[in-house]
Amino acid sequence: MRLGDYLDAGFRVCEDEEWTELHRCLCTREFQVLVLGVPGYDAVFGGQPIADFARGFVCPVVLVGPNRPETIHLNDPAALLTDALGLEPCTWVRLSRAATSLTM
Repeated sequence: MRLGDYLDAGFRVCEDEEWTELHRCLCTREFQVLVLGVPGYDAVFGGQPIADFARGFVCPVVLVGPNRPETIHLNDPAALLTDALGLEPCTWVRLSRAATSLTM
């Protein structure tokens, strides 16, 4: 998946601790998918491990990395969009509800 494959790509920095702006953008469908780069296995987002954040978030979340850009994890809502995202079977991993960290 490459950004250049999509015409309607947008970026926004959402820094408030309550995620009000992020939530608004996703709920109003200004953005349809939250894509987060994972800099390391111990990455934190929203004050919790990034995988836990993605698993619990109600909107589609795609985690990319940390080892390679081809390492892709999807939460349950994002897993429903694999065709729209252009992801082939076996090129991504669903974030397991039972796991406490990313599996590579």
